[in-house]
Amino acid sequence: MPDSWFAVIWERLVLSVLLVICFVYTFVGSFAVSLHALGYGENIGSMVLLGFTYLLDVVLVADFVLRFNMASVTTTGIVILSLGDLMA
Repeated sequence: MPDSWFAVIWERLVLSVLLVICFVYTFVGSFAVSLHALGYGENIGSMVLLGFTYLLDVVLVADFVLRFNMASVTTTGIVILSLGDLMA
């Protein structure tokens, strides 16, 4: 359900990930070229940073999947539990 504890905690996690992405991706875009000549993977720090950005991306992809599989409430108060209910 949209008002479950899982949904509340998940929403806070996604908002936190988005905030971190704003700073991490800006750092990578600004300083990745000047920190190393060959790109990602030439030292352990850049590999950790790359892995961390992929982890953040996995959370956003999971959120995308959950958004389409989670129940939602319409403006009239009807709870839609699946896409089939939405089409009917």
